[in-house]
Amino acid sequence: MDEAENSAAIASLHLGRFWPLFETGEQDAFRAVIAAAVKAHVADHPDITAVVLAQASMAGAAAMLGDLAMPVFASPELALRAALG
Repeated sequence: MDEAENSAAIASLHLGRFWPLFETGEQDAFRAVIAAAVKAHVADHPDITAVVLAQASMAGAAAMLGDLAMPVFASPELALRAALG
């Protein structure tokens, strides 16, 4: 299938309000609020079939999203797969 045939809808969830936690080194809190926001968004949008954490800084939240009934991808993992692929 080429790119023109892909009909998947992509929606972004702006999580910039949590960036100050990352900047001040509060990594656990940053990961927790990212995961909570993603879970809330997914709960409100049952048509979502996958989550992509496109910022490398968000990759740590992926481990907190294992209970979602869909795949969760993080940009560092995707980049490594592409490089090795």
